[in-house]
Formats: sequence, C-alpha cells, structure tokens
Amino acid sequence: MTNNILVLGAGELGTAILTALSLLSPPGTKISVLLRPSTISSPSPAKLAFLTHLKTLNIAFLPGDITSPISNLAQIFSPYDLVISCLGYSSGPGSQIKITQAVLEGKVKRYVPWQFGADYDVIGRGSAQPVWDEQIDVRDLLRRQDGTEWIIVSTGIFMSFLFEPFFGVVDLDLEDKASQGDDEGIVVRALGGWENKVTVTTPEDIGRLTVMIAFAEPKVGNEIVYVAGQTVSYGRVADIVEGVTGKKVRREVWSVDFLKRELVEDPENVVKRYRVVFGEGRGVSWDLDRTFNGQRGVDVTDVEVFAKGKLDSSQRINRSRSTASPSESDYRHFASAIRRAPNEASVLVETGTHLLKRYDDPGYQRSYNQAFTSFPKNVGFNNDLSAAQPDMVEGLDMPEFHPFPVREQLGGAATVYSGPQATTLPHLAREWKVPGKDMILAQTQAGYDGACMVFGRKEARSFLESPDPAGHAFISTFTTNGTTLNIFDHYSSESQGQVKYHQYPTSNSFLISTYEDFKKSRRQLRNLEDDAKEASEKLRDELNEKWRANHRSPVPPDVPAEAGESKDSNNSDYGDEEDPNNQLLAEYCTTFLIIRMTPFFQELNQDKSCVQMPAPSYAISPANNEDDPFTQVSPVNSGFTSPNGPTLPLVTPPQSSEDTCHPLESSGDIGQANGRGHRRTRRTRKPDVIMNARKARRKYEDSSCALLPFMVEAVC
Repeated sequence: MTNNILVLGAGELGTAILTALSLLSPPGTKISVLLRPSTISSPSPAKLAFLTHLKTLNIAFLPGDITSPISNLAQIFSPYDLVISCLGYSSGPGSQIKITQAVLEGKVKRYVPWQFGADYDVIGRGSAQPVWDEQIDVRDLLRRQDGTEWIIVSTGIFMSFLFEPFFGVVDLDLEDKASQGDDEGIVVRALGGWENKVTVTTPEDIGRLTVMIAFAEPKVGNEIVYVAGQTVSYGRVADIVEGVTGKKVRREVWSVDFLKRELVEDPENVVKRYRVVFGEGRGVSWDLDRTFNGQRGVDVTDVEVFAKGKLDSSQRINRSRSTASPSESDYRHFASAIRRAPNEASVLVETGTHLLKRYDDPGYQRSYNQAFTSFPKNVGFNNDLSAAQPDMVEGLDMPEFHPFPVREQLGGAATVYSGPQATTLPHLAREWKVPGKDMILAQTQAGYDGACMVFGRKEARSFLESPDPAGHAFISTFTTNGTTLNIFDHYSSESQGQVKYHQYPTSNSFLISTYEDFKKSRRQLRNLEDDAKEASEKLRDELNEKWRANHRSPVPPDVPAEAGESKDSNNSDYGDEEDPNNQLLAEYCTTFLIIRMTPFFQELNQDKSCVQMPAPSYAISPANNEDDPFTQVSPVNSGFTSPNGPTLPLVTPPQSSEDTCHPLESSGDIGQANGRGHRRTRRTRKPDVIMNARKARRKYEDSSCALLPFMVEAVC
C-alpha cells in the first residue's frame, strides 16, 4: 500500500497533483512536498500565502535541493513509498536522469518520473528538441531494472499553451487589434498543416488523473499510461476560436520547412525547436480511446470549454472601472486587519468594508447568514439535505417584482426566505473563512449555494418560456479567507432527462500579497457585483413585463386606475389558501451524513446519484517559480515558462445578445457531497470549528453515501 508519498516541486503541475493527492488519497496517507529551504523560509507574502494553502491540505514540507549529490537525494527519497517528480527542464540538463538514479538507489517502491508531455519513444532521438533525448535515457534506465515500479504518464502539452503568444498558435492581442478597427485581428496558425493534431490537457486534469492512475485497481505499473483533455487539429482550434469570439479569424500555416528555416536562423531559440517538433506531428497526439480517462469515462476539460473562459471571461471581470482605485493605506489597513482576524465575522466585516460595493438602491439588499428555509426540498440535488445558508447573498427585495406575483408563481425557488421583504432570485452569494482555514469546505458550500440560485433562475426562465442559452451561466459565488479570493460560475444542464448542476472556477487571486493584487481583486469583485445586479434586474423586468402583458384588462373611464389593478400577489396573506411555502420553513432533518468534501465537484442527477467530477486546484500561482514543473521553454530564459491558470470571469458572448452571462461548459460539477458538507457546517456554525476536508473524508469514509476517490457513483 502507498502510504507515504513525496512530490518533488510545487509549481503549477506540482500544486495540482498535491491538491488531488490531498483529496483522493486513502485514509492514513502521508503527503510531503520537496521544496528548497529558501522557499520554505521565504518572507514573500505571496509564497507565505501559498504555503499556508498547502498546510490546509495537510501537506508536509521537506527541505531539499535537487542539486545535491545523488547519494544525498537517495537518502531523502528512501523513506517514501511513491515519489512523483514535478521538477521539469528548468532543473537543468541531466536533472531528470539524476533524479531517477537517486530514486533507484534509494529503493523507492514506486516512481512517476517527469515524463508529462509527449511520447518520446515515438519521437525518437535526434529531434529538434535535444533535451528530449534525456527523457528516452530515463525510460531506458527504468526498463533495465526491476527494483522500482514505474508509471509514465503521457499528457500532451498544457492546454493553455495553444493560447499563449509565445507558442504562436493563437494570437489573442484583441485590444490592440480592436483599437485599430481590425475585425480579423485574431490569428490562428497551424504548425505543419490544418489537419495536424496535438494532444492537450489542463494541469488540473493531469493532477487528478495522475493520482487516479497511482491508486487504480487493478494496479498500474511498469507501463506508459496516456491521458488527454482533447486531441485536436489546428483547423478545429481555429473553428473553436471563431465560435467562441463570434469573429472571423485570420488563418495562417507555418509549414515544417518554414519552421526549420526559422530554427536555422535562431538555433538557440527553444520555442522554435518545439514548434518544429509539433509541426512534424510525431509523438505529440493520440486518440482518446487509448487514454486512461477515455477508457474509464472520466470527464475532463476540452479545448472549447477552456477557450470560453480564456477568451470571453477575463475581459468582463477585469474591465476597468470609472471609480477611483483604493489607496495604498487602504491596502495596508486591510492586510493588517486580515492577518489579525480571529473569526469569520471579522473577515466578513473587513472584506465588506474594503472590497465590496454598496449600492444606493433600497430595493437591492444584502442578507447575511440566513438559511434558504423557503427553498423547495427534494428537488434532486438537495434531497434529504438541510437548507443552504450562505454567509451573504445580494439580490432584489420581493416588492421589486410588482406586479408579478413572484411568490405565488415561483414559490420558494425564487423567494428563498419567508417574509414580505424576502431577497428574491439572488444571483450572487459568498462564503467566508478565517485565514488558514478550510477553503475547500467554503468551495463546497458555495457549490450548494450556487445550485439553489441556478434552480430559482431556471424556474423563472421556465415561466418566461425562454430558457437561458446553452453555454452560459448567470449565477456567481465567491469564497475568501481574506488572503485568497476564488470566484465561481454556476449553471445547469440536462441530458437524457436528468438535470445536473455545475460549478466552474472562473478566477482566483491573492488579496494581501501586494497592493496591485488587492486592487485587482477589488475590481473583480465589484465587476462581479455589477453583473449580478444587472442580471437580477433584467430578469425582474422580463417577469414584470410578461405579467403585465398577460393580465391587461380594460378599466371603466369613471373608475380610478388603482381600482382596476389586481391585488399585489406578493403579499404573504393567502386568505383561505395555504401558503405553498409554509411547509418548507421548518428544519426537518435531525441526522445527517457527511461524504468527502472535495473541489472535484460532483454531478447531481435527479435520481439522487452522484458522479464525482474534476475541478481546478485553488493554487493561484506557484510558490516557487524555480519549481514550476512546466518551465520548459520561454522566449526570455530558454525555459518553457508555464503560463498561470486562466482567469475565467463573467462574459457577454456574441450569441447571448445583451445578456450578462458566464461560460457554461464546465469541468467541475457540484453534487450531493457538496450539500452534505454544507449541512454539516451550518448545523455547527461555529466559525472557528471548521472541518478539514481530509479529516472529514477519513472519518466518514464508511458512510453509506461516501464517494470513492475516483469516478464512482454513490446512490444516496
């Protein structure tokens, strides 16, 4: 059994693997990460925040340096049952073979080397990228021995590379092009030809799938395992970009001959070396049906989903504002207050004061820590669960929906609270935690909150006989502990008669690491608030207008206009008719179960089954750029500097006219696990007693509703 695991490096991929290990490892598993001593002791606020995040995942820090002699590294590695190397080419020439030799000398039981990427056996020696010859040496060394079991995971390149300027495939310099009036400012280039294909996968999916492979039954060992987010032609990439942006792209082909001439003129440019290899097309793509995720039916992020977030979202949530930015003294005050915050209430007050917007609109309100007691029970995703209880929601008061009788027509799905001033059809909710506490739990709670709001909006659109366009979302949540900020979109989809509710991470950032981060996060939150308010008001106006149109009646000229109007059905007085929401007001569950609370959200099916699905990790940026596993090539330092994860905020796509909306397709879905985690929290509600996700998983693993670590259905 693999009980003691060491991950080498905590870059973008290392963080994804650490997060997946923390959430999916069997009970009793110890997880450590090898970091440079300078990283562990760094005074950098960004690194401190990142290390704090790893601590909340119960990750232990092991100081070490890959430049140490092989014998020293062997002693470091020997106590571990499994070593996963996430130290890429930035470690220098010879580092991959050195790490492998140390693993073998230390007699480590199982080893996952840094082989994430292409199929080096197919590419062969002597390619345009000479560093890959060392990868073949690693494979040869592993195949010649039988003391250590090895797993090579071939993943293709990071999906984000397709959209990064340095790689040259998609030119997304939209603002400059638009300012010049160039409607064809977006350029998509094919490396080698339009039918040439490339396999791409997100770091989050690589992390999750690697852990699934490591713990798979029957056991996987001494073999190459393929995974893929998608294998896509460059022609298909161009089609996707056109579909997402609604603009015609200019298509260019970089032939292999052209790419080779470019390399001859600049032989030390490692980016151009990579382009030649991908242009030739050998060993850089494989069919989905031969992949681990394809054979097991594991959902992953595809290029279209990624592109929607990359191309549409960042412009809306990061758009500039006309109001003045906060001062540096505001930032210093906020950072100091957050570092001293003793509980959730303190975090709530500080973030509300310094980050959130206060609207001068008496009909638009905030509600704090109120359970959705009027929300319908047993609608599928909340079967046998207590009501959601966000730390805060923003929405319109019920009287704003006059003359539409919103409570009578839509019930508790819209008016989630009782009373005549109930917040109605909210589009934004928040969850707070104390710094250093469990943000995974907050994300789980936000997933449940979001599903409830999506359900309410869906009911309203059904009344309007105009469902939201497929591919977009209008509901948002965010979670914060004052140091990190995570923003999510929420939506539903229907397949084969089953409705599923999804949660999609759109943005994550640090709040107190720098003044610039503080300003950026504040701008994102206020844009998010504006978009939610706009969506709420637009929906209200549509409901009111439809009701007026369907209930117009002639009024006698001698009768005052008021006499011809119907009684406001928003009134909570139902006369002889029982209020349809009264039965929903009481808490009725006295026992509860907790199943694994993970950010690998679950699909919620109407038949009450839960299917666990993927979601990106919380880590916003690597704690140690030197340990970034995908530091392969960069135009500046001859290393492939992996771009940060995409920011995926609110969007107004071309197909949605003037609607305020978000990208719909998601790699992460929320499930009953999320609701049960939420229920547990709301029943205790002590701000400083927050269950660690891994402890919760261990304690309740024998629950009849416990999800298995991988793609397993749990019928609750």
